[in-house]
Amino acid sequence: VGANAGWNQSAADKNGVFNTSVYMNMSSISDGTSSTLLASEMVTANTTSGAGSKSQKDMARVRYGSSLGIDNQSKAYPSVLTAAMVQGWGSSCASQTGMNGNGCGQLWYKGQMFFTAINTLVTPNSTTIPNCSFHCDGCNYDGTGMSAARSMHSAGVSAVMVDGATRFISDQIDWTSWQQVGSINDGQTVSNY
Repeated sequence: VGANAGWNQSAADKNGVFNTSVYMNMSSISDGTSSTLLASEMVTANTTSGAGSKSQKDMARVRYGSSLGIDNQSKAYPSVLTAAMVQGWGSSCASQTGMNGNGCGQLWYKGQMFFTAINTLVTPNSTTIPNCSFHCDGCNYDGTGMSAARSMHSAGVSAVMVDGATRFISDQIDWTSWQQVGSINDGQTVSNY
C-alpha cells in the first residue's frame, strides 16, 4: 500500500504499488523499480496469544483504532506524515484491548489491508507498534490502518522489489528509508537499507 494509511486516503496520497482506485503502470514508479517495494512477508495473526505478548503473531492481531479519529482524514505524505505521528498512533493502538479480528494474513485472495496488504508506516517486525485498524471497530479490513511487514525471522523480512529482485530488509531499517522504499514517487533517494 505504500507509505500511507491505506484505502480511505485521497488518490493523491496513495503512493504505493497496490491501492484502490489508483491505477499504476511501470511509468508510475518514478522512484525506480529496483528501490520500490512490491510485496513483503506478513505473519498470520495468533488467535490464542494472551494480552501483552510481543511475538510477531500477537503483534499481527489487528487492534481497534477507530477511537483515534484517523479514518477518512487526509494524511499526506511526506509533508504531513512524521515518525512522531506514527509513533503516537502506535502507542495509542498498543493500549487498545479490543481486537478487530485475527484475520491478518489469512485470506490471501482478498487484496485488502491486513489480509494481504502491508504499508510502510511501521518498520518491519516492530515489537512496540501492533497492527491497528483506524476504520470502524468490527468492520471489514477495507479502511485505513497500520499493517506492518512481519516475519518469523529474528532480524528482518524478505521482500520483493518491483523489478522482481528479492531483498532481506533489516528490522533496524531507518523509518525514513522504509517510507521511501514504500513510495513509488516521492522523489527521494533511498539510503542504504
